[in-house]
Amino acid sequence: MKDRSPVTVYLIRHGEVDVRAGVLYGQMDVPLSERGREQSIRAARKVLELGVDGVVSSDLSRAGHMARQIERLGGPRPVFTERLREVDFGRWTGLSREQIEASWPGAMEARYADLVHYRPPGGENLMDMLERGWQVMEEIRSGLYGRKVAVTAHGGIIRVLTCRAIGLGLDKLFNIELDYACMNRLDIWEDGIFVLKFANLAPWSPDGWA
Repeated sequence: MKDRSPVTVYLIRHGEVDVRAGVLYGQMDVPLSERGREQSIRAARKVLELGVDGVVSSDLSRAGHMARQIERLGGPRPVFTERLREVDFGRWTGLSREQIEASWPGAMEARYADLVHYRPPGGENLMDMLERGWQVMEEIRSGLYGRKVAVTAHGGIIRVLTCRAIGLGLDKLFNIELDYACMNRLDIWEDGIFVLKFANLAPWSPDGWA
């Protein structure tokens, strides 16, 4: 009999990073903080409890750390892809908002006025990030990685993927709060309908995981 249960996707943000506040690090391969490494371990243990049969991760180390922890604890071997990276800030990468304003006066205001379409010099906009990330979602939907899949990635791309899945405009992405090492769960049904089961749940959440 054909399995008519949904494909389940757990979108998990990496742990806390050790970066100066206000810096747009984007695709920089920044390290996790000590707390972030602990969050990753705790999240990995919870992922194993969920019984996932596939793990797909951004190839940046802050997300890959959690994917490798899942494997180390006995979970599936992760597949790494650059398509799940955070948004590329181009020439703004590694700069603070003050530094950007000094070199590109008015640019930050222009970006927030058209968050979906504005591209930093040499970088991406949200549509660019969504296009590459959604390729992975289509692979997951097809069953390529199994029926229950953990995706370890970044706040920006998890937000845009969640927005697309539930029909929310990308300009509303910051209406979705994502703590470090939190999880969103999406069920993908055979007819292509995406259902958001929960969002922003973390291992230490009093609501628990399901």
